[in-house]
Amino acid sequence: VCPDEGQPFEDLAKNAINDLIMGDQVELIPEYKDRYGRLIATVYVRKINISEALIKKGYALVYPEYCKKSFCSDWYNLERAARKQKLGIWSDPIFNR
Repeated sequence: VCPDEGQPFEDLAKNAINDLIMGDQVELIPEYKDRYGRLIATVYVRKINISEALIKKGYALVYPEYCKKSFCSDWYNLERAARKQKLGIWSDPIFNR
């Protein structure tokens, strides 16, 4: 999950997404609809999993209530590494506690 509108690092997360996607075709793999009726999907660009790339760069968090797949343990490891390196949102003391 990336920072929401008005939260710290919102613009940097959006820029990171734009850098990954800019001008390329995306592939969506629908997963489910959330309680608000929004489609939750896995997004790929050039076979790169966008969520995974954002977590690795420190611009997204892994939420246990949303991540129930077998790959989630890998994502937690990426998040821990980004936190340890103080990348993205983890450079802010508010997030890096």
